[in-house]
Amino acid sequence: MRRLLRKLEDWERCTFRKFSIAYVFNGLFQGILRLSDVVAKKTLHASDFEITVLSMVWPLANMFSVYFGELMAGKEKKNFLLFAGIFGRLSLFLIFFVKTPWEFILLLLLVYSANAIVLPAQNSLLQSNLRWNLTGSVFGYLTAILSFFVIVSAYIAGKVMDLNENYFRTVFAVAGILGFLHIVTLASIKQRKLLSSPVKFNLLRLLRPFVDGLRLLKEDRVYALFQLFYFVYGMGFLMVMPAIPKLLVVKLAMTYTLVSIARVFMSQTGKIVFSPLIGRVFDRISPVKFTGITFIVMGFYAFALGLVLLVPEPLRVPLVFVAFFIFSLGMTGINLSWNLSSIHFAKDHDASRYQGVHVALTAIRGVLGPLLGYLVMSFLPLEYVFFFSFIFFITAALGMFFVVEKNSQGNSKSL
Repeated sequence: MRRLLRKLEDWERCTFRKFSIAYVFNGLFQGILRLSDVVAKKTLHASDFEITVLSMVWPLANMFSVYFGELMAGKEKKNFLLFAGIFGRLSLFLIFFVKTPWEFILLLLLVYSANAIVLPAQNSLLQSNLRWNLTGSVFGYLTAILSFFVIVSAYIAGKVMDLNENYFRTVFAVAGILGFLHIVTLASIKQRKLLSSPVKFNLLRLLRPFVDGLRLLKEDRVYALFQLFYFVYGMGFLMVMPAIPKLLVVKLAMTYTLVSIARVFMSQTGKIVFSPLIGRVFDRISPVKFTGITFIVMGFYAFALGLVLLVPEPLRVPLVFVAFFIFSLGMTGINLSWNLSSIHFAKDHDASRYQGVHVALTAIRGVLGPLLGYLVMSFLPLEYVFFFSFIFFITAALGMFFVVEKNSQGNSKSL
């Protein structure tokens, strides 16, 4: 940490400090939200189909990221972020009126819609306020901070809801306050430079960002290939989402506390320990190759979950712990790749546009992935969902290595 701080200029150090504070609040917010599907299954008694729809909410809400990414390009992000904080975080106080799984799903759709603003804005702030060769290291430390507080928050929330499962309403209202503080802190960061000309708003531009996003993919073929194989990875990642609550709550009958330890503590441990190291690795090798390696690690996570119901019963919960620890290692890399690769491809342009396309594509696979998982678990034993996911992860990894090999000449050295 000290060595990194010595490398930072004054404005970079200030940005790092404010991001660190923001990520404390973000970690506390996310830790509670990580238990959403378990709350839906365990307390609101959601069906498998309702859990599938809930799994679509986060990626589907990202659809408008391409719009806000384009609209925010070349502008200060403060007002956009404050809007997201009010309507996308404080809206969690509506949780006190939630009685059914569908009401819960609609509320989370509103909450996650704020990410369409927050994620592109965050990328633009990092791009303008940090030198690229230090971004991975900085983001690695930020991820470690985030992960620590995700663990703390999820464990406390799990304990509270084990006392009385109806306390979930109060817990999620607190999450709304924490999420609002995260966004307000981000909004206080002064963008050092604006990297694009601002876009004037008019009604004709409502669909323009989607057209521009498609044009971007046509113009930047390497970025398009990168997104193609990220799409394959995303299908593998999202198809297991409807299956995980069923595995943990129905098949293994785990408590909120045990789920928070297995799914959150184990899944964040690798991020805390290895994020700074892996962040330095990200700074030194090509983002595309780095992403392919992380996809392979994620494949082992899916394969391990697939084995849970096939091993003797005393080994099942321990294997869940092992699987989510592997997940933590893979997601440490994915977190860096997912958040920072757009900055690499954007080069001297505002990364909001690239990240907007990147996040919006998540919405498409966010519909297809969970539905595919639901169909598999409807006709085949539950473990098949995880084994199919494994195939998607490995295919995506091979695809990324193909992109590196295909572009091994000329300017592809940066890949």
